[in-house]
Amino acid sequence: MRTALASAIDRLAARLPGPPPLPPFSTRIDWRISGAGATQLAVPNARIESARARNRRVEILLYRRQVAPRSVSRTFALVGQRADTSADTIERIIRDFLNLIGEANINRKNCFAAGTEVIQILQRGAPRASGCEISFGGLATVRDYRAPFSRTIKCCRQNVNCSTRPYSTDCAHCAGSPDGPYLILGYNAQLLARAVTRAKCLLDQGCVVRAGVLSGICDDKPDVGCERRTRDRSEVWRTCPEHWLVIIGHVGNAFVFWDSARTSRIARGGHEFGLLHYNPTENRLTTGADLSSMDVNFGGFHVPEGKQKRYQALVLQTGGRFKPATGSC
Repeated sequence: MRTALASAIDRLAARLPGPPPLPPFSTRIDWRISGAGATQLAVPNARIESARARNRRVEILLYRRQVAPRSVSRTFALVGQRADTSADTIERIIRDFLNLIGEANINRKNCFAAGTEVIQILQRGAPRASGCEISFGGLATVRDYRAPFSRTIKCCRQNVNCSTRPYSTDCAHCAGSPDGPYLILGYNAQLLARAVTRAKCLLDQGCVVRAGVLSGICDDKPDVGCERRTRDRSEVWRTCPEHWLVIIGHVGNAFVFWDSARTSRIARGGHEFGLLHYNPTENRLTTGADLSSMDVNFGGFHVPEGKQKRYQALVLQTGGRFKPATGSC
């Protein structure tokens, strides 16, 4: 019923003069869904069909909002992303996700565990079918160091006093460092193209996809547990993602993801979402649409916007099914 009402609201809004409202009116409603059919019967002890039909009802209550609405941008353009009709599709993907996730309070302490929790919630009402398998690792093959990084000058560790050794032979990018691209990943073009094609296919089939990413703010900052299990120390940077995302849809070559870290630009319903851009010309899958938009500040946020953490994909993994298929491979 909520989906039908939201669609009807947006259809009416589309008839208004001028450009379509952004964000759509349906996303500005504080929807609260609660099932009460078994506990709040209109006809107790119903024995005939007409009486049972009265219990199968939908009650809609309207309240005046008592708090200021969440502050949102009127456009959804991330780094290098123009605000156009694709914004409507992005909003629909996010709205579908929020409809399914409901009021769930996700434990965000561990990003991989948080993604697992989200995937399990989404699977509850999903069609029971297989076919969501994907496994692409080793996508990144090259580390392109940018000043002040080099193969010998790396990022300061969190506990290093940068005031005493700001730019020694092994320490760089301390507080106050200029904005810049720093560490940029290079990709295996053929493997990346196959991974992107497979990911799009799975998303069209109603699946979600995990994405392991590296920010590139510092050199080699993997998950400690993964690092301990990696036999080849030279492969740690490629096989141990720093963070994990859950990809929930795509618009062309832009993948919409849910971010447990609360460091992505699109804030909706208490959750944060962003875009991973596949650039087939530059062979990249990152939150920057192209190399010119990969600069970040010391905190790892894209500049000049400063609202989206930079992510560079390392791994695409199996997620799970969460809705009926809209297409096939």
